[in-house]
Amino acid sequence: MSQNRRGESSAERDKIPLTTQRNLWIAAAGRCEFPGCSEILWRDEVTLSEANYANIAHIVAASPDGPRGDPARSKELIRSSENLMLLCPEHHKLIDSPEHSSEYSEETLRGYKEETEQAVRTVFDGLCLRRTTLVTLVSKIGGSATPISKSSVVTAVFPDALYNSIEIDYSSLANDGDTAGLGGVRDDLMERVRTGLLEKQHQGKLYPLSVFAMARIPLDIALGRALCGADVHSLYQHHRDPDDWRWLAEPGRDLTSEEGIELTTPTQIGPNAIPVVVVSISGNIPEDAVADAIHRDIPIHRDAAVFKITAGKPEPHFLKYRTQLNRFGEVWGELLTAIRSMSPSVEYLPIFAAVPCPVAIRMGMLHLQADPCWWIYELRATRDGWDKAIELR
Repeated sequence: MSQNRRGESSAERDKIPLTTQRNLWIAAAGRCEFPGCSEILWRDEVTLSEANYANIAHIVAASPDGPRGDPARSKELIRSSENLMLLCPEHHKLIDSPEHSSEYSEETLRGYKEETEQAVRTVFDGLCLRRTTLVTLVSKIGGSATPISKSSVVTAVFPDALYNSIEIDYSSLANDGDTAGLGGVRDDLMERVRTGLLEKQHQGKLYPLSVFAMARIPLDIALGRALCGADVHSLYQHHRDPDDWRWLAEPGRDLTSEEGIELTTPTQIGPNAIPVVVVSISGNIPEDAVADAIHRDIPIHRDAAVFKITAGKPEPHFLKYRTQLNRFGEVWGELLTAIRSMSPSVEYLPIFAAVPCPVAIRMGMLHLQADPCWWIYELRATRDGWDKAIELR
């Protein structure tokens, strides 16, 4: 009788339907079901060659004369998946060897099988609970667009690796710094997010969101506004060194002064003051640049009350840890509370932000319908100055 590489007879294999073999492989996740082994059975660990290196073992032997055989039940159970185990050759030989077979009773082997297959079910049920819907946004920054690699995104969300996606790409539109027409892009973006979320919901495939963006700050903020009320699992930051979307491991200590984010409120706020927000995280925003834009756009009889959020050391690579993003959320909440308490007559809120994409998205997510109209300013790449790019109402 012929045998495969691992010693299983071809006749014995032919007795087991392919569907049963497939289901057994799935139930065991392609690994040996002997406790403590879990050897991968589709690949040789030395040569890394891929092939079928598994033995399908009978708990109650296929023959009445075999290990744990029975005159009636051997024939009855010969093709039953409940009577089959996926084993490596060594442990198949062990449980069937005359000198050891008495140690491996039917009850014992069924326990091994159930324990392994329950563990596999638990792992994959957990993965299903952690499904995610990817939301990606790309636009030109500094005149060029950087595509978001699907493989790098999937690596970042693992083990939330069961996913679908909503992809928004404006890389062919709206040059960085050219604010003309950006309001229309904002409207299109918010509509595409709304439609995408509704479609996933109607399909029964809307999962907690994992959000990735390489886009202009005003569009990031608009994306956050569009995600208000959505179940956002996580915002991700692109790190250049290493080139990765995964957050760095938390430092296991309090943030240093350089890693922290602080709020500075104006010492005096006049009765006619207009609140202005300046957020310097990816870089410093000069006071005179803000003053120039304010003097151009704010009525001359109104004063500016400038609220500042500043990173301990503003720079493009500042944002490394989730803790820092969470800290920004706390500080931004404090700022909005202070502004909301100023006066219900505040109609608009100019915002100047040099921030990483997830920070801008978090800003938009915390926008309330009752807030003043946000004027989002953007640094013009074509000249040294800031222009109002979009409004959020």
